[in-house]
Amino acid sequence: MIAKGLDFHNVTLVGVINADQGLRFPDFRASEKVFQLLVQAAGRAGRGASSGEVVVQTLDPSHYIFNYLISHDYLGFYNREIESRETLQYPPFSRILLIRIVGEDEQLVWHYAMKIRQFLNKARGDRSYKILGPAPSPISRINRQFRYQILIKQVREEDSSMAFLRQLIKKGIYLNPDVSRWPVTIQIDMDPVDIL
Repeated sequence: MIAKGLDFHNVTLVGVINADQGLRFPDFRASEKVFQLLVQAAGRAGRGASSGEVVVQTLDPSHYIFNYLISHDYLGFYNREIESRETLQYPPFSRILLIRIVGEDEQLVWHYAMKIRQFLNKARGDRSYKILGPAPSPISRINRQFRYQILIKQVREEDSSMAFLRQLIKKGIYLNPDVSRWPVTIQIDMDPVDIL
């Protein structure tokens, strides 16, 4: 209801329970997503002639997101987020490639994830992208399928490495000739919206 932006008349009180739960997601966009959702939720109260009130429950009221929310300081929140992303070299200051390996046998998934990592290390030459992982995905198992992932981070100015990786993927030579017979599925996402 909140994300759709529906307009309900005579709503004068909005309550958000456990508002900081999304802040603990292992995603560099977590604060942005929670801030956006809370702003949208707050916007449901007091529309029209009636005034409104918003109550937010949190386990961590000192988290900076709530100060920006209370003061309606969208620009301040943006400046804090963009500074943090620049320091840590996250988008928009870098590109991210997510490679997820999925399969029913966890040992095999790990084995092939390591093969991919080793190949990427050998293939990179003097290109300076960072390889993070493999590691279990934040949601490590769905429908009896184990999920491991590798993140590749590339600073924007050195975008030639991402072009190189795109070429490897496009040509299908990023693993080895018998990849079609592997007992795992490989998912590739350039600049993923989330990494869960």
